[in-house]
Amino acid sequence: MTNEPGTDRPTPAEPTSAERASAELSSAELSSAETTPFERELAARLREAGSRFEPPVPGVLAEHGLRRGRARLWRRRAATVTGALAVAGIAVFAAQLPGGTGRADDRGGDGTPAAAAVPETEAELIAAFTELLPEDVSVSQAQAVGVDRSGDPGVSARVSTGDVTFVLSVTLARWQTDDGSFAAGCVEAHSAAGMRCEEAQLADGAVRTLLETEQTSEEDGLGKAGVYPSWTVWVESPTRWGREEGMRQLSVTLTAEDPGAYPESAVPPLNEAELIGISEAPVWEGLFDRADALHGAPEEFDDTTGSGPDEITVDVPPADLQALFRELAPEGLDVTDVPSSEPGSASLAVGNGTDVADVDINTYPPGSFGDDGDLGQAPACVSEFLEDSTRVDICPAGASERGIYADVYYPDGASIDIYVVPRAGSMLPLSKEALRAIASAPEWPAMLR
Repeated sequence: MTNEPGTDRPTPAEPTSAERASAELSSAELSSAETTPFERELAARLREAGSRFEPPVPGVLAEHGLRRGRARLWRRRAATVTGALAVAGIAVFAAQLPGGTGRADDRGGDGTPAAAAVPETEAELIAAFTELLPEDVSVSQAQAVGVDRSGDPGVSARVSTGDVTFVLSVTLARWQTDDGSFAAGCVEAHSAAGMRCEEAQLADGAVRTLLETEQTSEEDGLGKAGVYPSWTVWVESPTRWGREEGMRQLSVTLTAEDPGAYPESAVPPLNEAELIGISEAPVWEGLFDRADALHGAPEEFDDTTGSGPDEITVDVPPADLQALFRELAPEGLDVTDVPSSEPGSASLAVGNGTDVADVDINTYPPGSFGDDGDLGQAPACVSEFLEDSTRVDICPAGASERGIYADVYYPDGASIDIYVVPRAGSMLPLSKEALRAIASAPEWPAMLR
């Protein structure tokens, strides 16, 4: 076995047919569920969590998206994506584009092939996505939502060339702009220490943005610091639906999967040029056009939240959510904050000295959900109604259902969800009963007001 040029790493074997086929299997499982589109949930989940989650079991994720997709409020790109990427304290790489010296550029390569046909189903989207990847990249645990089910399709998979595993995702988003204005490219938040952002005006009027970060969390319950290097390419362009003006955004994101498991000598499975090549594939433009044809104009963009003293908002500071979770957690657990910047959501690590899990909390404003008959429920969930009619669902999550999550629906249509997913090699340090007790606490709705 020979080494890759410029590295001391053996050249990985060509991916097997079984590895390639795993993508189609995951999609087939998802297609079997009779659910409505994810809407925006997949894109939001990928942005918020990156690789910190094991991908949930497809059927459960689809059901979760059915409910969350109806309620998710899109914040402006600067808030949504930057907040999601800034999961932790950040140290920047030295890579430049083109011809940088950082690890993402070390593999070289001449870009990626382009897929021509428009994929409509989950299986077709996963196949098109896989076709765009270099031959030496193995693919596993792929999942997607097709344009036949959502106007905002997306696909995600674990990718590797042998050293470390990354999560690669492609998401498409469309929204109307309230005043016809169009803002794209790097924003002020991307100039923070530890971020490298570059933008380029494309010939068709679109703006391409490259954002590189290395996110580092504090020590978790096992005494390990988490490191999450990531690269994101956005391609944003103005568009219109009849008289309505708006925006298309394509996001291609590569993020290290396992915190603390990224050695200095490791080389990512794709370099920046290859990520840009994926973003340039004609398949995405065709997919946007198909989304317009099947689903029409998207909802008008809405990033407003309530501000009155009696209104629930999604702008609860992450530190407040983290503090409340820590206060409610059972004794004996080591709860560590993961730096979070997006209002209304927070991340933590929970350990018991042996096992560690990632925890993510999200909040939703009143009116996000209707009465109980409109909420739906994944078959594996167990529901409980509190005295005030609050509904608490406890459901399995993650690959092989190793994790758990709680969905809480309040009588006014507000909601919170709490995901607890064990890291690789760990079991759940938190029981279902403990999560139910935390999620049922009256302090949550009091905080949201």
